[in-house]
Amino acid sequence: MFKTLMSRLRSRGERAAADERHPLLVADRQRTDAEGRLDLARRRLALAEAAGQAEAGRLAAANRRIAVLEHRTAEALLEGNRQAAQQSAELIARLSADRVWSLAAVRAGDAEFKRLARGVALAEAHLARVQRAGRIVRAEEVVRQLRDSTARRRGFDAMADAPLAEAEATLARLRARQAESIAAETAGYDEDDATERHAVVLPATVPGAAEILVGLRNRVTMASRAA
Repeated sequence: MFKTLMSRLRSRGERAAADERHPLLVADRQRTDAEGRLDLARRRLALAEAAGQAEAGRLAAANRRIAVLEHRTAEALLEGNRQAAQQSAELIARLSADRVWSLAAVRAGDAEFKRLARGVALAEAHLARVQRAGRIVRAEEVVRQLRDSTARRRGFDAMADAPLAEAEATLARLRARQAESIAAETAGYDEDDATERHAVVLPATVPGAAEILVGLRNRVTMASRAA
């Protein structure tokens, strides 16, 4: 086991040394990781959106079904068919209880969608930072190559320093832009908000069949008086 541990430590050390020698490989790996994170966040968001739409459809169907049953119950009351009215009211009560949970699922799904949308925004911002860092790493590599080339040519070329000075100025501008961009993102976006959970509030009570029947009977009576 000691040999395995030492082998792993040695492997990590060799990998770190290789990363220091090849910063472009590190930048490419970070970009790939960031792209994978963004792809996963987008897929989760799409699944949450599909689930939310399905639940919203079920809620709308329940509302339509309840509206039809309320109309039938009102007709049964007008006709004096108490048994039919009672049966319809009991079915409305069951559907109303189911509708409460469906409404809770819709609200929870909406909150989850917003949370995942913030996660996508975070992943997009992270990928943008990684891409900018990659451009700077490549610019640094160009500057390093120019510096080596200038060192070899300085003895016989009086203009050898000009390309290096221009490349270093470009690199400085890239670094300044990256610092400004990171500062702006940090000021305008709080990662803690992305993990915020929203409480789902349910109705305190669900009316029973007797309450529904009384309410519909009162509605029918008022409609009859108004007519």
